[in-house]
Amino acid sequence: MNSGVAQSVKWLQRALQAMGLYQGGIDGIIGQGTLLATAGVSDNDQLIARICERRLAFLQALKTFKTFVGQPE
Repeated sequence: MNSGVAQSVKWLQRALQAMGLYQGGIDGIIGQGTLLATAGVSDNDQLIARICERRLAFLQALKTFKTFVGQPE
């Protein structure tokens, strides 16, 4: 998603943490803790929504965000 694998894993880890499933470090590495937490997800839609929320917040924080959103043609 244009941000690299490590950043994507960090979004996953943060989402799992927010769901109370992950207590490890937000390090961008898919290790045993991340895999175990992912296996404990019972609502995949909720997990995906949380990841999308984090990605959107990241993008909105970029100083160039307004360049790519809502521009009239």
